[in-house]
Amino acid sequence: MMVVEAAKPLLTVAIHPNGYYLAAGFKDKIRIYHILHDDLRIFRNIERKFCSKIKFSYGGQYLACIVQKHMYIYKSYTLECIFSEKISSSQVTDLRFSKNDTCLCIVTADGFIQRWIYDNGFQKLNDGLICEKSVDFRSCQFINDAEDELKVVVAGGTEDKSNIRIYSHKNETLQTFFGQETKITSSDMMNTPNKISNFIAGTDRGSVKGKI
Repeated sequence: MMVVEAAKPLLTVAIHPNGYYLAAGFKDKIRIYHILHDDLRIFRNIERKFCSKIKFSYGGQYLACIVQKHMYIYKSYTLECIFSEKISSSQVTDLRFSKNDTCLCIVTADGFIQRWIYDNGFQKLNDGLICEKSVDFRSCQFINDAEDELKVVVAGGTEDKSNIRIYSHKNETLQTFFGQETKITSSDMMNTPNKISNFIAGTDRGSVKGKI
């Protein structure tokens, strides 16, 4: 499946939860496509250059885009921009919506963590951010916790070891884990049938690790 009219390079891509809608960030703009049986059909463009990260919300109603040191949030179907804000770093490595789409988290390669909550519009959680400049953060995940739906686990590493941290909705550090000789590059949360959360991580050495 090729999109011959698109300018190169392709910087980031996301598929809508319904599986029929795709957003792709290219050097010159963001392109939105309909996914057909054996092809992609252009729907509309968003005139934003150098979009490095893009993500649909779990419910599919929002599309978040990172463009250099700015974040934009659009309505997925109308592409109306409903939120824009300058962020602390241009080195965003991951962004993630919570399962109910009430919170959005970003992490950066230079140690910043920031969350926004939705309450008649997106706004910063606690009007601040977390800064751990010694850590190269690579991924973030919301934890399935009924007592704190905004609790997040972030992962990355320093020069010689992996680093996993859990933060509450008050930006308090709840737990910190360290590992030797590897840096975490990606992660995900998996729930067992009995609703036990498992943290799965990939590393720069090609290994996969898990923690309950």
